[in-house]
Amino acid sequence: MDELGKMRGHLPDAQVIEGWRHLRGDPPALSPAQEAFVAAGLHTRPPVYAEGLRLLIDGLQLFCAAPGTLPEIPLLREVLRPFGHSSPQH
Repeated sequence: MDELGKMRGHLPDAQVIEGWRHLRGDPPALSPAQEAFVAAGLHTRPPVYAEGLRLLIDGLQLFCAAPGTLPEIPLLREVLRPFGHSSPQH
């Protein structure tokens, strides 16, 4: 995962992967996951890969109604939602 850490500042997809790693941890690390998703969403561009964009939108969706959600989460989900419609669904 050292390579992923190096890419984090340059590739928003790496931040999305980091967010999901935090969510899948035992126990899940919710605050770091939110922070990673917000960092990916506030990047200068959306994730490069369609799967990265879908995973970012899904990650933001998980936190939208949760107590203690960062205030940027619902806004980012709404901003990124139009991009998600152009990505292929599996």
